[in-house]
Amino acid sequence: MPITVQDIYQEVCFDCFEDSGLVLGIVTLAQFIDLLNLTLTDLATQTGIVLKIFTQTVQAGVGQYSVPNPIIRAEDCFLGGVYLEPSDVQELNNSLAKWRYVLGPPFERWHGDELPPQTVEVVFKPNYNGAFIRGANFPDPPNGQFGDWSMPVETSPGVFTTQSAQQTGALTIVGPALPDAIAATTDPLPFADDICLSCLAFGVLERIFSGDNELKDPQRALWCSAQYRESIAILSAITNEPDEG
Repeated sequence: MPITVQDIYQEVCFDCFEDSGLVLGIVTLAQFIDLLNLTLTDLATQTGIVLKIFTQTVQAGVGQYSVPNPIIRAEDCFLGGVYLEPSDVQELNNSLAKWRYVLGPPFERWHGDELPPQTVEVVFKPNYNGAFIRGANFPDPPNGQFGDWSMPVETSPGVFTTQSAQQTGALTIVGPALPDAIAATTDPLPFADDICLSCLAFGVLERIFSGDNELKDPQRALWCSAQYRESIAILSAITNEPDEG
């Protein structure tokens, strides 16, 4: 049986002393949905428990590329299937002369600081035009697709051939996925792990007990916060654990 928002809702109702549902009006169902969405976004942002992959077209002489929604932030970048080391502007200025103006290869690093939001810059700038990858935003950039590194490329009018990132020379961005918004208690939860379930419940309760309402209780809010932060730490450790297989 799929796990839905109802599982979190029942636990929150019990801890708010409304076992039959949020009917007193102190906290409404709509407020619960809003608080759960906030908690889902915070959980995804802090832990990266679910990642998305986006592969997009590369243009010669262009170093900056967009990180599309629903990727919250870029954590890893690959150019033509080659891993790029994360860096920052200060390190680049100290180690690579005129890095902003040099065309590659070699392609060594990327950074996201001192740039507009949801933007990354690869170092060095590509010296080639990658294969065109048509995406949902066509004709607006970024032109690319979510999913695997391999992408269908239009090799001739109306003819598409699946090519690897090495073949396309594309830029692949990997980062935490923004979960779909919850709208009803019957919606499935994007995170169905037992740790995630308790974590989400404590995250919602922390916000309720620290809010401006009749249920405000600093001590209970502090306890729920501690439980929530512990679950976040466990999930972060799991997602960052190296694969030894």
